[in-house]
Amino acid sequence: TMLDKLTTPKARNWLYGIAFSGLTVAVAYNLVAPEHVPVWLDLAANVLGVGGTGTAAVVLKQQRKDGVVE
Repeated sequence: TMLDKLTTPKARNWLYGIAFSGLTVAVAYNLVAPEHVPVWLDLAANVLGVGGTGTAAVVLKQQRKDGVVE
């Protein structure tokens, strides 16, 4: 299903990039204060499992190291 495709590590990295780009645009249009960007990026990373120190982040880091994820 489509949801299964969005839960792959590669897709989560792609979605994090989209979140980063969206925040850049939001700052440019003064919708988000620049000092709040790290908080929003942390939230996106934790929701997607691409950042922080949670289990998903540890697994993703190892997958990147092993070459399983680009």
